[in-house]
Amino acid sequence: MQRDASLVDGGPLALRLATWNLARTNPRSTARIQTLQSHMATINADIWILTETWKQIAPPPEHHLVATSTPAPDRESAAGERWTTIWSRHPAQALTLAAEPDRTAAALITPPNSRPIIVYGTVLPWLSDQRRAPVTGGDAFIASLAAQSEEWRDLRTKHLTTGLIVAGDFNQDLAEKHYYGSGRGRRTGLLARRRSPQEPERSLWCLGRSILERLSPTQPPPPYHPR
Repeated sequence: MQRDASLVDGGPLALRLATWNLARTNPRSTARIQTLQSHMATINADIWILTETWKQIAPPPEHHLVATSTPAPDRESAAGERWTTIWSRHPAQALTLAAEPDRTAAALITPPNSRPIIVYGTVLPWLSDQRRAPVTGGDAFIASLAAQSEEWRDLRTKHLTTGLIVAGDFNQDLAEKHYYGSGRGRRTGLLARRRSPQEPERSLWCLGRSILERLSPTQPPPPYHPR
């Protein structure tokens, strides 16, 4: 999934971002990795957010690894497996996260001739996820969304002139019928999508399986094409 970000928080920003769940692709499978990299090259994204991935699996050579989730007990962490990695062709600084650092990563990206942008990569719980057991299913999703969204607000408070893009595998749709995820997760996502009157008019873009699409009111959402 990809998106061109032309406006964030009312200011100019020309970036192409893409996210891809690599489904634990074997990093020793040379042919498979070459196929992945070939597809990535056709997207020509400035920033890649990869999930269920490995530190060894990189986009095209002009990108560098700028942030990763911390080692997780349910991954082959010693071998380099990570839930989330962020790659950028622009200068970037990794940000320290506290909410769920084994599933998330974030970086402050500084594109040339443009304002900085924070990219927050994540994998939110799916119905059978056991990370928060005995809390599972929709309850686990809601708990993680609450923890991570609080961190999104903190990042926006600390970086007042910087936009925020959340990307990755959200494991929850907002469709009225035949949606992926849980009914409670869908209802929570719909509530999160509504802007609080007390919240500053600053944009939060989400890219992935859609939870919320909240944009600056000065421009309508760009086309959204789930894969």
